[in-house]
Amino acid sequence: MNRVYFDTNIFEGIVKKEIDISIDELNSFANIIYYISTAHVEEYFIAIKNDAENKFTKYNNERKLLMSSLKSKGILNPSKKRIVNKPEKFDDCLSRVKEYDTTNRMVENGRGIHQEQDKYFKDLLSKNPNVQNYSNLDSKEIWDRNEVKYILSSVQDYVKMHNAVLFSELEREYGTNIALKIAPLKEISIFEIKKGCFKEICNNYSIMEFVFEFLHSTLNKCGYNRDKKDSTVISGIYDTTHSIYGTYCNYFVTSDDRLRKRVSAIYYYLGVPTRAITFNEFLNIADEIR
Repeated sequence: MNRVYFDTNIFEGIVKKEIDISIDELNSFANIIYYISTAHVEEYFIAIKNDAENKFTKYNNERKLLMSSLKSKGILNPSKKRIVNKPEKFDDCLSRVKEYDTTNRMVENGRGIHQEQDKYFKDLLSKNPNVQNYSNLDSKEIWDRNEVKYILSSVQDYVKMHNAVLFSELEREYGTNIALKIAPLKEISIFEIKKGCFKEICNNYSIMEFVFEFLHSTLNKCGYNRDKKDSTVISGIYDTTHSIYGTYCNYFVTSDDRLRKRVSAIYYYLGVPTRAITFNEFLNIADEIR
């Protein structure tokens, strides 16, 4: 059985009729099983939360129906150790997401991260105009660029920044005394991100989340199929999360070419066996194994 994880833009494309396929046809592939995650549910929650005038109610309802109707066995969730498939219904997961709503803080942090990455790239571009062509490199070649190697070598600085932000968020949420107690339990230890280290990190979700965030940031800073617009902050945040959950499956399917190339590079670097593919590639694979 082949595990398949659709990026949100695939569900959007199907609902908007940009991708011509039905739920029944998707479920007709005998050797395919689909997985959605809490990230899909959170993005749905953000969509209905931001639709105060109910302009997109029909569209949002159709997206929810599509995700709920796929042949699947639960919803992927993070745990202390690794990604787990929780046998729960969409609405049960949605209730939990609503109860622990952190979307405003997440968007605020995401906007700051995007602006910092954008500034870094523009400064880099002013020093080396060739970086504007780095998106033409394949998933292996990009890691040989000196600019990428330099950022990778500074991972310890990124760890310190990550832990500082973590403490600040905990302090704002719970106060200084409690933050001082909780932070050491959640902080990332200083370490090196080695090529092919996926098997070493896949049993620790917090470490995996940090590594994927760092590598996405590295590639964005160096202009490798980067997110260019501030308006893509929310989807950019979930690009990282979806690429993490995608490691649970054989195939990560997206219609965003920039994301697909970036994720392919990260999967290659870490040694993740998952393939990042287009929807047409998925159809070819599904037809072959039907």
